[in-house]
Amino acid sequence: MNYAVILAGGSGKRFWPLSRQSKPKQFLSIISSKTMIEETVDRVKGLINQENIIILASEGQKSNFTDIDLGIPDENILYEPEGRNTAMAIAFAAAYIRKRDPEGIMIVLPSDHFIREKDLFQESLRNAIKAAKNGYLVTFGITPTRPETGYGYINIGDVIEKEIELYKVKAFTEKPNQKDAIEYVKRGNYLWNSGMFVWSLKSIIDEFQKYLPEHFKSLVSIASNPSDTDLVKNAYNNIDNISIDYGILERSSKIACIKCNYTWDDVGSWVAIERHNKHDENNNTIIGNADLKDVQNSIVVSNDGLTVLIGVSDLIVVHTHDATLVCKKERNNEIKDMVDKNSSHPNNKKYL
Repeated sequence: MNYAVILAGGSGKRFWPLSRQSKPKQFLSIISSKTMIEETVDRVKGLINQENIIILASEGQKSNFTDIDLGIPDENILYEPEGRNTAMAIAFAAAYIRKRDPEGIMIVLPSDHFIREKDLFQESLRNAIKAAKNGYLVTFGITPTRPETGYGYINIGDVIEKEIELYKVKAFTEKPNQKDAIEYVKRGNYLWNSGMFVWSLKSIIDEFQKYLPEHFKSLVSIASNPSDTDLVKNAYNNIDNISIDYGILERSSKIACIKCNYTWDDVGSWVAIERHNKHDENNNTIIGNADLKDVQNSIVVSNDGLTVLIGVSDLIVVHTHDATLVCKKERNNEIKDMVDKNSSHPNNKKYL
């Protein structure tokens, strides 16, 4: 059977102050009236049975699941005892599925992406499932619409199967500078690396055994009883903090890429908000109660009370009941650094 694994353990620091440690962005309504994790679950419904949708979250996020009804069994929400990056999260999910269905197909999806065309997305999943049954570890490459420096890229090679736009992968490329990003878009054989994957359980477990043997041992130990919290905690001890990309995908010979042409965004920072919301006549994106005079090209999120801006431009302003962010748009990548810096101050932890 097919299983969807939704990775929901992220901290969402780039969306501070709306996103907090206790309630990160995947539990917020960022793009639509639904939370991002609800949108992700809805996106696979109709293709994946609800009892086969599995969520990986952190222990500190348990209370957030009481506020939303995802329509999946409670036992399908797996809580990591601590964050060990995507390789270990996927190993945990693989162990859980292995106990139920050793022949299963595993779809891995982040919980905080935006995809507009659900039908095209599900079509690409169906095609990826076909490829996964042939032993491929399938990643999803998004056709770039702009020279984006905030995403990694996939350099695709020869066609494996033209009908489903399945390609060999030449290389994974780190986030480029502006010059290289422009060149990638021109070439046409570079796709955005979406961080979404499909593979058979057997294939990914074989690759864990080959490339991440300690993760494989943890996977095997968890599979004996995935509901045993002490067993899971022990399995996480002394495991390297490594992503599935670095640990397996960049080393495996089984990688293939499905080329996707739907609207996709990883919603990685406040700047993503203006790509998917209406603008006023001065190119401002306003969410909540705000009044602007002589303001251009700004993002304003007023989550509590009234926010007023006069005579400024190119800002991100986010106001909540207990914290306010004011940031030049071009420096939005520094928000996470400021959150990390302030997390070391006891007096500020309650605001983070």
